[in-house]
Amino acid sequence: MQQAFEEIERHYEKVDPWGYQTNPEDAKRADYIFGILDMFFGPGEQAEKALDIGAGEGWITQYLPARSIFGYELSDKAASRFHPIITRVKKPEGQYDLVVTTGTLYHHYDWVTFLHLIKCHSSNIVLTCNIKDWEVPEVKTIGKQIFEAEFPYREWTQKLRIFKVK
Repeated sequence: MQQAFEEIERHYEKVDPWGYQTNPEDAKRADYIFGILDMFFGPGEQAEKALDIGAGEGWITQYLPARSIFGYELSDKAASRFHPIITRVKKPEGQYDLVVTTGTLYHHYDWVTFLHLIKCHSSNIVLTCNIKDWEVPEVKTIGKQIFEAEFPYREWTQKLRIFKVK
């Protein structure tokens, strides 16, 4: 069953409801994600435009290697905590040469819309990172998968994928 907007907003009544900023596992996860991105955007290289779909409060978003960083987040409370370098978009427009989504492609979220946004608005690299056992199999329809890795995260296993599109 898909999570209701009101429930998402309730989660964000508290700052950092999942402890992303304080849990060492999340620091390791972020380091891993950015280490992988460095393989595709070398040292000092950046995308022109990056979009984080399901950006939450922007803990990952604010560090994306891009000149312009955009966050798509349903929760108004979460988006109100974005770092100033993140521009919130309620409806993505145009193309983004880096699209990232972490922890969103699950049946209890609106994964159909998220996949649609990825397919419509990505022009180069897409990174997905989800709990392996929760990830919808349709993630494989994004484009040509060029990288895949699994790593431990809290009590789960994360599945990180890189796709090349267009």
